[in-house]
Amino acid sequence: MASKINEAHEHIAKAEKNLKTSMTKWKPDYDSAASEYAKAAVCFKNAKQFEQAKDAYLKEAEYHTENKALFHAAKAIEQAGMMMKDLKKMPEAIQLIEKASMMYVENGTPDTAAMALDRAGKLIEPMSLEKAVDLYQQAAGVFENEDRLRQSAELLGKASRLLVRLRRLDEAAAALQKEKNMYKDMENYPTCFKKTTAEVLVHLHRNDFVAADKCVRESYRYCQRELQVLSERATASQDTVGVRIASPWRRYCRDTTNRTRIRYTVCVAPPSSSTWTMTTPSWPSP
Repeated sequence: MASKINEAHEHIAKAEKNLKTSMTKWKPDYDSAASEYAKAAVCFKNAKQFEQAKDAYLKEAEYHTENKALFHAAKAIEQAGMMMKDLKKMPEAIQLIEKASMMYVENGTPDTAAMALDRAGKLIEPMSLEKAVDLYQQAAGVFENEDRLRQSAELLGKASRLLVRLRRLDEAAAALQKEKNMYKDMENYPTCFKKTTAEVLVHLHRNDFVAADKCVRESYRYCQRELQVLSERATASQDTVGVRIASPWRRYCRDTTNRTRIRYTVCVAPPSSSTWTMTTPSWPSP
């Protein structure tokens, strides 16, 4: 342990030397200094000197920032937050991770920012549900801005569950509605129905029976694609019906139907005939 601490101080000495200027060196070498502080931080970390490791990571971040390397600066700040976690100083840890996430966004890497916020939410959740909700919602917002709907919906799901535990039912209902709309945009209708059930239960706990009824009635719209196929059967050509049947939702229905060994029929209009015939798709046995 002592050898690691001595090695860390050697790296710090090298870093300070790289920062000095002279008649032949007009500008500090921020890149080399940051590298030496990163090595020092690892040594302190291995020696279980987490406070000194945190300081070294922050120094690394400072010189990466001077060198306009925001991504590396953000990574160093996030590592400093992890040192605070090891010291059981969770508020300081979360504060540093949030700062790092802002730098990730500024650097143009919002996905990394959202993942950092998600990790921070998991860290703080056992101690503060309120802060975890805030972090999950921030992460969901970042993913949503990047059109990463699946990841955004998953984080909104985490937030809505915690909101229910906190009895913040109005916010939970709003979060569930937003999450459900995202799954609808992704054509993930089975999950839409699950979220509808959860939202109805939340409305009932709020004693808002009108909202619960409205939520159920709105869920009927998720079957519009199926109804559209049925309504087009009498007027559309065989090619048009084929396009509808090939949609993701129809393929899901086909697989489900196949698993339950239920057969359904499709009307097909022969190109050269005005007589409609009924054909039964021959699905392979599951």
